[in-house]
Amino acid sequence: MDKFDRHILALLRSNARLSVAAIAREVNLSRSAVSDRIRQLESHGTILGYHAQLASPQQPVKAFLELFYSESRCEQFAEQMRAFPEIKRCSSISGDTDMLVYIEASSMDRLSEIRTAIEQFPKMQRVKTHMVMKEWDFH
Repeated sequence: MDKFDRHILALLRSNARLSVAAIAREVNLSRSAVSDRIRQLESHGTILGYHAQLASPQQPVKAFLELFYSESRCEQFAEQMRAFPEIKRCSSISGDTDMLVYIEASSMDRLSEIRTAIEQFPKMQRVKTHMVMKEWDFH
């Protein structure tokens, strides 16, 4: 692979729909030379295919809520959480926090609505929000 092949690959990475003529102008080779190089890159397995990059639907807003309450049991609050389909997981945990709640909401407004509703639960003392900024999947 030489500098021409690397340049062709860079152009195709940025826009797989570039015409052979446009690539040829950019790398300063003839159209037939570029076509031959692309065919070789495909036959050697360097280029495995051409893909469309699709706009993803709006990503959910993900957050963890730390719940602090008095005189109640986790089971009681966990049952109340079932009213919100956005709540994916409730965990009773050790330490100062009574419960950790994982939410995937459609928007910040919806997350705020859920949080406000939880704050109104009887015996709820405090709700602390932690926004998910980035995730790493290890599966």
